Amino acid sequence: MIVIKYAAAVVISFFMAFAAVKFEYAYACKQDSDKNDKKKLMVIFTFAYELTAVFGVMFCQKKQLDIPYMIQLVLLWDALVIMTATDIKFKKIPNKLLLLLLGLRFVGIIFQRIFYDVRIMSALLFSVFGMLIGAIVILIGMFISKGGIGAGDMKLYSVIGAFCGLAGIVQVMMYSLFFSAVFGIGMLIVKKAGWKTAIPMAPFILAGLTAYYVLL
Repeated sequence: MIVIKYAAAVVISFFMAFAAVKFEYAYACKQDSDKNDKKKLMVIFTFAYELTAVFGVMFCQKKQLDIPYMIQLVLLWDALVIMTATDIKFKKIPNKLLLLLLGLRFVGIIFQRIFYDVRIMSALLFSVFGMLIGAIVILIGMFISKGGIGAGDMKLYSVIGAFCGLAGIVQVMMYSLFFSAVFGIGMLIVKKAGWKTAIPMAPFILAGLTAYYVLL
Protein backbone atom coordinates (compact mmCIF):
# COMPACT_ATOMS: atom_id res chain seq x y z
CA MET A 1 0.00 0.00 0.00
CA ILE A 2 2.79 2.42 0.93
CA VAL A 3 4.53 1.74 -2.43
CA ILE A 4 1.32 2.70 -4.25
CA LYS A 5 1.13 5.95 -2.25
CA TYR A 6 4.70 6.88 -3.16
CA ALA A 7 4.21 5.99 -6.83
CA ALA A 8 0.98 8.00 -7.03
CA ALA A 9 2.63 10.98 -5.29
CA VAL A 10 5.57 10.95 -7.72
CA VAL A 11 3.33 10.78 -10.81
CA ILE A 12 0.96 13.50 -9.57
CA SER A 13 3.91 15.73 -8.67
CA PHE A 14 5.36 15.42 -12.16
CA PHE A 15 2.10 16.64 -13.70
CA MET A 16 1.91 19.39 -11.07
CA ALA A 17 5.42 20.51 -12.07
CA PHE A 18 4.36 20.56 -15.74
CA ALA A 19 1.28 22.65 -14.86
CA ALA A 20 3.42 24.98 -12.73
CA VAL A 21 5.82 25.61 -15.63
CA LYS A 22 2.89 26.34 -17.95
CA PHE A 23 1.42 28.78 -15.43
CA GLU A 24 4.72 30.55 -14.73
CA TYR A 25 5.53 30.80 -18.46
CA ALA A 26 2.07 32.15 -19.31
CA TYR A 27 2.26 34.64 -16.43
CA ALA A 28 5.64 35.88 -17.66
CA CYS A 29 4.22 36.42 -21.14
CA LYS A 30 1.19 38.25 -19.71
CA GLN A 31 3.46 40.61 -17.81
CA ASP A 32 5.42 41.33 -21.01
CA SER A 33 8.53 40.08 -19.31
CA ASP A 34 11.37 38.03 -20.72
CA LYS A 35 10.20 34.48 -21.25
CA ASN A 36 11.71 32.01 -18.82
CA ASP A 37 13.68 28.99 -19.95
CA LYS A 38 11.07 26.21 -19.91
CA LYS A 39 13.62 23.41 -19.47
CA LYS A 40 15.22 25.16 -16.50
CA LEU A 41 11.83 25.80 -14.93
CA MET A 42 10.80 22.18 -15.48
CA VAL A 43 13.91 20.90 -13.71
CA ILE A 44 13.43 23.27 -10.76
CA PHE A 45 9.71 22.63 -10.28
CA THR A 46 10.01 18.87 -10.83
CA PHE A 47 12.79 18.57 -8.25
CA ALA A 48 10.88 20.68 -5.71
CA TYR A 49 7.56 18.92 -6.25
CA GLU A 50 8.92 15.36 -6.29
CA LEU A 51 10.82 16.07 -3.07
CA THR A 52 7.68 17.51 -1.50
CA ALA A 53 5.61 14.51 -2.62
CA VAL A 54 7.97 11.99 -1.04
CA PHE A 55 8.25 13.92 2.21
CA GLY A 56 4.49 14.49 2.12
CA VAL A 57 3.77 10.77 2.15
CA MET A 58 6.35 10.24 4.92
CA PHE A 59 4.80 13.12 6.86
CA CYS A 60 1.29 11.69 6.43
CA GLN A 61 2.41 8.28 7.68
CA LYS A 62 4.22 9.74 10.69
CA LYS A 63 1.52 12.22 11.76
CA GLN A 64 -1.35 9.90 10.80
CA LEU A 65 -3.07 12.62 8.76
CA ASP A 66 -5.86 11.58 6.44
CA ILE A 67 -4.85 11.40 2.78
CA PRO A 68 -7.15 14.19 1.44
CA TYR A 69 -5.74 16.65 4.00
CA MET A 70 -2.17 15.58 3.26
CA ILE A 71 -2.75 16.18 -0.46
CA GLN A 72 -4.14 19.64 0.33
CA LEU A 73 -1.07 20.57 2.38
CA VAL A 74 1.29 19.36 -0.35
CA LEU A 75 -0.61 21.27 -3.06
CA LEU A 76 -0.58 24.39 -0.87
CA TRP A 77 3.22 24.16 -0.66
CA ASP A 78 3.47 23.50 -4.41
CA ALA A 79 1.34 26.57 -5.20
CA LEU A 80 3.42 28.68 -2.84
CA VAL A 81 6.54 27.73 -4.80
CA ILE A 82 4.90 29.23 -7.91
CA MET A 83 3.83 32.36 -6.00
CA THR A 84 7.35 32.76 -4.64
CA ALA A 85 8.69 32.79 -8.20
CA THR A 86 6.12 35.37 -9.38
CA ASP A 87 6.62 37.54 -6.28
CA ILE A 88 10.40 37.63 -6.75
CA LYS A 89 10.19 38.36 -10.47
CA PHE A 90 7.06 40.54 -10.75
CA LYS A 91 6.37 41.62 -7.14
CA LYS A 92 2.88 40.16 -7.51
CA ILE A 93 0.92 37.22 -6.08
CA PRO A 94 -1.61 35.85 -8.63
CA ASN A 95 -5.21 36.21 -7.40
CA LYS A 96 -6.37 33.33 -9.62
CA LEU A 97 -4.02 30.95 -7.87
CA LEU A 98 -5.27 32.10 -4.46
CA LEU A 99 -8.88 31.51 -5.52
CA LEU A 100 -7.91 28.09 -6.90
CA LEU A 101 -6.38 27.19 -3.53
CA LEU A 102 -9.53 28.25 -1.68
CA GLY A 103 -11.62 26.10 -3.98
CA LEU A 104 -9.22 23.20 -3.43
CA ARG A 105 -9.53 23.56 0.34
CA PHE A 106 -13.31 23.44 0.39
CA VAL A 107 -13.46 20.57 -2.11
CA GLY A 108 -10.91 18.80 0.08
CA ILE A 109 -13.17 19.18 3.09
CA ILE A 110 -15.92 17.36 1.18
CA PHE A 111 -13.53 14.49 0.40
CA GLN A 112 -12.48 14.38 4.05
CA ARG A 113 -16.15 14.06 4.97
CA ILE A 114 -16.81 11.31 2.42
CA PHE A 115 -13.76 9.13 3.10
CA TYR A 116 -12.84 9.94 6.71
CA ASP A 117 -16.14 11.10 8.25
CA VAL A 118 -14.72 14.52 9.15
CA ARG A 119 -17.41 16.89 10.43
CA ILE A 120 -17.97 19.55 7.77
CA MET A 121 -18.98 22.28 10.23
CA SER A 122 -15.86 21.71 12.36
CA ALA A 123 -13.63 21.75 9.29
CA LEU A 124 -15.31 24.93 7.98
CA LEU A 125 -14.90 26.72 11.31
CA PHE A 126 -11.26 25.56 11.40
CA SER A 127 -10.72 27.18 7.98
CA VAL A 128 -12.79 30.33 8.52
CA PHE A 129 -11.10 31.23 11.83
CA GLY A 130 -7.70 30.63 10.24
CA MET A 131 -8.60 32.89 7.32
CA LEU A 132 -9.88 35.66 9.58
CA ILE A 133 -6.83 35.66 11.84
CA GLY A 134 -4.50 35.56 8.85
CA ALA A 135 -6.25 38.54 7.26
CA ILE A 136 -6.81 40.64 10.40
CA VAL A 137 -3.28 40.36 11.81
CA ILE A 138 -1.65 41.23 8.48
CA LEU A 139 -4.18 44.02 7.86
CA ILE A 140 -3.09 45.60 11.16
CA GLY A 141 0.52 45.12 10.04
CA MET A 142 -0.26 46.92 6.77
CA PHE A 143 -1.50 49.99 8.66
CA ILE A 144 1.45 49.97 11.06
CA SER A 145 4.06 49.50 8.33
CA LYS A 146 2.34 52.08 6.07
CA GLY A 147 2.66 50.04 2.91
CA GLY A 148 5.53 47.80 3.98
CA ILE A 149 3.21 44.79 3.68
CA GLY A 150 1.17 44.38 0.51
CA ALA A 151 -2.44 43.32 0.02
CA GLY A 152 -1.21 40.22 -1.81
CA ASP A 153 0.62 39.10 1.33
CA MET A 154 -2.54 39.58 3.39
CA LYS A 155 -4.58 37.47 0.97
CA LEU A 156 -1.90 34.78 0.90
CA TYR A 157 -1.78 34.54 4.70
CA SER A 158 -5.57 34.35 4.76
CA VAL A 159 -5.60 31.45 2.27
CA ILE A 160 -2.90 29.62 4.23
CA GLY A 161 -5.08 30.11 7.32
CA ALA A 162 -7.86 28.18 5.57
CA PHE A 163 -5.54 25.16 5.37
CA CYS A 164 -3.72 25.46 8.69
CA GLY A 165 -6.40 26.85 11.00
CA LEU A 166 -6.07 29.51 13.71
CA ALA A 167 -3.13 28.03 15.61
CA GLY A 168 -1.38 27.02 12.40
CA ILE A 169 -1.52 30.42 10.69
CA VAL A 170 -0.18 32.11 13.83
CA GLN A 171 2.82 29.78 13.74
CA VAL A 172 3.35 30.31 10.00
CA MET A 173 3.27 34.10 10.52
CA MET A 174 5.73 33.91 13.40
CA TYR A 175 8.18 31.76 11.43
CA SER A 176 7.92 33.81 8.23
CA LEU A 177 8.29 37.15 10.02
CA PHE A 178 11.30 35.77 11.89
CA PHE A 179 12.97 34.65 8.65
CA SER A 180 12.22 37.97 6.94
CA ALA A 181 13.60 39.91 9.94
CA VAL A 182 16.82 37.88 9.92
CA PHE A 183 17.18 38.44 6.17
CA GLY A 184 16.45 42.17 6.50
CA ILE A 185 18.98 42.63 9.30
CA GLY A 186 21.56 40.72 7.27
CA MET A 187 20.95 42.96 4.25
CA LEU A 188 21.32 46.06 6.42
CA ILE A 189 24.59 44.79 7.89
CA VAL A 190 26.15 44.17 4.47
CA LYS A 191 24.58 47.43 3.22
CA LYS A 192 22.69 45.75 0.37
CA ALA A 193 19.40 47.36 1.43
CA GLY A 194 18.02 50.30 3.38
CA TRP A 195 15.24 50.58 5.96
CA LYS A 196 12.68 51.38 3.26
CA THR A 197 13.83 48.77 0.72
CA ALA A 198 10.89 46.60 -0.39
CA ILE A 199 11.53 42.85 -0.38
CA PRO A 200 9.19 40.11 -1.68
CA MET A 201 7.48 38.37 1.24
CA ALA A 202 6.42 35.14 -0.48
CA PRO A 203 9.85 33.42 -0.09
CA PHE A 204 9.69 33.95 3.68
CA ILE A 205 6.07 32.79 3.83
CA LEU A 206 7.18 29.64 2.00
CA ALA A 207 9.99 29.19 4.54
CA GLY A 208 7.52 29.76 7.38
CA LEU A 209 5.08 27.21 5.97
CA THR A 210 7.90 24.70 5.55
CA ALA A 211 8.98 25.23 9.17
CA TYR A 212 5.37 24.72 10.27
CA TYR A 213 5.15 21.44 8.36
CA VAL A 214 8.43 20.19 9.82
CA LEU A 215 7.51 21.14 13.39
CA LEU A 216 3.82 20.15 13.18
